[in-house]
Order: sequence, then C-alpha cells, then structure tokens
Amino acid sequence: MGLHAGEVERRLRGALPVVLALLAVLVDLAPRPAGAGGGLAPFSTLAVVYFWSVYRPDLMTSAAVFAVGLVYDVLSGQPLGGTALALLLGRGALIARRRFFDAKSFGVIWALFLLWAPAVEVVRYLAAAGLLGALVDPRPLVVQCALTVALYPALSWMLVRLHGLVRMPGYAEP
Repeated sequence: MGLHAGEVERRLRGALPVVLALLAVLVDLAPRPAGAGGGLAPFSTLAVVYFWSVYRPDLMTSAAVFAVGLVYDVLSGQPLGGTALALLLGRGALIARRRFFDAKSFGVIWALFLLWAPAVEVVRYLAAAGLLGALVDPRPLVVQCALTVALYPALSWMLVRLHGLVRMPGYAEP
C-alpha cells in the first residue's frame, strides 16, 4: 500500500528539524581556513537541537537527538557517544521544564540558551575526557561556546522562518 502525496509531504515536513540538525553537523565540520580564527567556529548543531527541542520536541525526539550526536561524533572523529550523550542530557533538561518555555520572549529563550549551552558543552567535554582518558585544553571549547551563543539570534531567526513549514499538531490537513 503506497503513501498518499499528502502523507509524504507531512512526513517530510515532520523530518525537517532532524534534517536541519544533520545539515548543521555538516556545516560545523566543514573545513575552515586556518586564518579564520584557527578553524574555530560556532557549534551550530547545539543551537539547532536547542531550538527544535524548545519549539517542537515532538519532532526533535530523544532518538533523533542521540542520532544527530552520534553522526557528529563519527564524522568529527571525537570519542563515540560523547556529543550524543551531552545533547541527549541537554534535551532532557529542556523537556523537564517544557512548560516554562511557553509564551516566553526571544530574550528569555536566548538567555536560557546562554545558560544551557555551556552546561551541555561541559558535559560533552567531560564525556570526551572520560572516553579518551585524558584532559585537553578547554579554551577552544570556551571560544566555540561563546561563538555559538553569539550566533543563536541569527540562527534562530532563520529557524523561525523554517518552523512555519512544519505543520502544528492538531491542525487539519488541507
């Protein structure tokens, strides 16, 4: 039994948050010129997971977050599971306080990201250190986290526009 065009479209729209998170992984891991800050760049995957976990946690599920983290670890050569664990724990913290995010201004959402992102990065750092059995210089991670927090408003602006492509639950299909 085949899928109707409307069902295919609905599923594609529902997959948008995960597809965007996977695209963010590719952007994060794209080669950068050494002259551009030694290759340091924001961790946009973190921002994308945060955005969709706040606004559409039904589509950015725990399984999806874990898969995105594993893809990041595999493609980056980092210890397998560290990013996945950090993102998953970070999503769990957001979901536990889900009602708090309802009807909050962008400033509040960004301020919470300012607190949430470093916490997730600390977990990611500690997971990697534990898996590697050694501590590494955390300064690049601090710079990356600062860049990520600074990038969030622009990335959020783009994601809000794409959010409109995802149908809200309970709305009738045309």
